[in-house]
Amino acid sequence: MSHPAHDGPIPEEQQPGHQPAQDADKPDLDAFAERLGVVPEGDEPAGAPSVMSSGQSSTTLERIRNRQQALLVGGAAIVAVAAILTIRRLRRR
Repeated sequence: MSHPAHDGPIPEEQQPGHQPAQDADKPDLDAFAERLGVVPEGDEPAGAPSVMSSGQSSTTLERIRNRQQALLVGGAAIVAVAAILTIRRLRRR
């Protein structure tokens, strides 16, 4: 199969409908996890911390969520005050 804009044949792996055995744009998740030092679930050493294994970790997650909510509310308050001050300045002119 050749294309009018090319002088030679189109390689089979570049022809429409060709599906490679492994997608080039998707990394090998096992190799990626190994580079990060992630251990498969169940292979952790005894006593290794786990996010979901203890009640203390779930309270830590709740604290993080509460902190995120507080930051969002604080940020919204700052934006509201800045908008009010800008409007007041524009009306004085």
